[in-house]
Amino acid sequence: MQHTKDLYKKRDYNASLESASNSISLSKESLYYDHLPCLFLYQSRSFRRLKQYKEGKKSALSAIYWVDKTNNVDEVGDIYIELARNYKSLYQYDSAINHYKTAIYHLENKQDTIGLSIALNNLGAIHKIQGNYSKALKYYTKDLEINTEQDYKKDMIIALNNIGQVHFNTKSFNKAISFYERAESIAEEIDYPRGIASANSNIGAIYHQLKEADQALEKFYIALSLYKKQNNSYRICETYLNISNVLIMKEEYSVALSFIKKSQELSKEIKNHHILNKSYYIEGECYYNMGKYDQAIVLLKKAEQFYNEDHYTIEYRNILKHLHQSYIEKKNYKKAYHYLDKWLVVNEKINDLEQKKIIEDINSKFENKQQLLLIDQLNKQKELKEEKIIYQNRINLFLIMISLLLLAFLVFIYLINRKGRKTYKLIREQNHEILTIHSELMDSLKLASKIQRSIVEIPRDTKQALPEHFIFWKPLQEVSGDIYHIEKKDDYIFITLMDCTGHGAPASLLATLGVKTLSDIIDEGHVHPDEILEELDQRIDVESSLNKDISGMDVSILVYDILAKTISFAGAKRPLYFINENEPVYIKGTRRSIGETLFTPKKPFERHTFNITSDIKLYMYSDGFGDQFGGIHNKKYLEKNLRKFLFEHSHLPFEVQKDLLRKEYINWISPSEGISHKSIDDTLVIGFNFTV
Repeated sequence: MQHTKDLYKKRDYNASLESASNSISLSKESLYYDHLPCLFLYQSRSFRRLKQYKEGKKSALSAIYWVDKTNNVDEVGDIYIELARNYKSLYQYDSAINHYKTAIYHLENKQDTIGLSIALNNLGAIHKIQGNYSKALKYYTKDLEINTEQDYKKDMIIALNNIGQVHFNTKSFNKAISFYERAESIAEEIDYPRGIASANSNIGAIYHQLKEADQALEKFYIALSLYKKQNNSYRICETYLNISNVLIMKEEYSVALSFIKKSQELSKEIKNHHILNKSYYIEGECYYNMGKYDQAIVLLKKAEQFYNEDHYTIEYRNILKHLHQSYIEKKNYKKAYHYLDKWLVVNEKINDLEQKKIIEDINSKFENKQQLLLIDQLNKQKELKEEKIIYQNRINLFLIMISLLLLAFLVFIYLINRKGRKTYKLIREQNHEILTIHSELMDSLKLASKIQRSIVEIPRDTKQALPEHFIFWKPLQEVSGDIYHIEKKDDYIFITLMDCTGHGAPASLLATLGVKTLSDIIDEGHVHPDEILEELDQRIDVESSLNKDISGMDVSILVYDILAKTISFAGAKRPLYFINENEPVYIKGTRRSIGETLFTPKKPFERHTFNITSDIKLYMYSDGFGDQFGGIHNKKYLEKNLRKFLFEHSHLPFEVQKDLLRKEYINWISPSEGISHKSIDDTLVIGFNFTV
């Protein structure tokens, strides 16, 4: 997989495609699917770079399929961005918008600011292409805020230029130029030629609109020189057309046509259809101004086939305008009226008053936010200075007190030494001994924690056979009395949750004994959960008779028959909760603990067996979560609320469920600032998704 990535980064896209395809075939043959989402992602990226957008879309969809299959969500945000990019290149804008929004959801959860910036930038670009300038401005502004917070200078330049273009397209030239100049200032500060070129090109466009031709040309020639140094073919094509536009305004038509031809040749070479069709309509505009209306109409209609009301709206409006004017000159009033009618519809969309009002509101909020941030920054600086003064005064007072205490301590030591050095020596030796014992105890607990975690570690072959799952485990101390055990034996998967009485070291020892005994029972060939519990109870009873300090444990066992596609469950005071076809089912465990000696005769453990006929999501948990005190009123969370939470979030990927469960626990014990409750017990929740 790394080889594929390296080839892509070297821009050897054909080799990257071949490497990805070979790796995908090998992964499928070896039944190792974890790398498939990433491999399909790079395959999609390579297809897109080679302008094979339909193939790129198929590869991105395959990547999403394998994300769902493998529960590998590391790059899911990047995959949705790649899928959206291919849809955008195919001009399927609605699908592109939906997938960019899905990408944003995943990227926000991952706190991936770089990916978020890419998605927001592209959403703004699509809405700008469609003439939805208020929406474009909303996304560009969010992009700028993220990059300003992260201090990504280059991305700030891009966002500022994009915001300026929205204001440019809505004729707010003063606002546009203020954003362009900010972009140019940052680009010069970090010596970023591409950013300087973009800002100059955009400022040149404003001078063109203001009919200041010489100033416009000066800016465009600066941009062209910088783009040529960077060998940026797309921007060179675009700048050729910008220069030709100004030359048409100056009535230097032959020179304008020479720049248009240069743009056409280069855009054909790089296969950029937008720039090529834009050159056709500018060439048509040139012929119109030269009075060659037939040639103008041919070129304008050729360009019209590429553009429409929702696809590069500004260019489309200009084409309609010149077609209308050309047919007027040809005295073909019927066609002239036809294009005038279409021009009025598009122009009304661009100049929509409601859209302008939204743009003004967004811009006003952005400017107010910037002012508030500046005021807040000044206030913080003032507060920081005051805090430094207070802190320094406290340090001075503290040093004086320390000096006095030190002096008193020295006097005290002197007096103690005079009264009896033997007593002082004895105290020092005892203190050292206590510290040594404490250190050894803490080291022992940390070692015990490592040993316990190694006991519950899931073997590699078992992991491959397991369905999608999560384990939320939060010991109260270094070691836990709540423990789980997952094991594959022949054609069965055994999943066990144990909740031992108490917590800390005593409970963890009992938990370790329980796991070892359970593993021995499974190795002996027992496959029914009720029989396993009976055997476990008998063996723990024997241990209890030898050691009176051993107390009971609550256990739930789930056995998955891989061949028969059945699940068997038995519980010792612990339940099973599952969701089948969106219906919750709660199975109580038998009211009897392992190692229980109070009741005779003992109630037999009850076995529950059911077939898997559809996707089913199962959960087992100890009593730690439900018994945890928290919230504003310091009450128990309660088991029924845990079941409700699991049901409401069961449709989400299991990794997301685990993350939300962790946040729910944290929010429960710390419901607001200033309120924090202590954890009272070990906590364990496990969940699995079995599929047909």
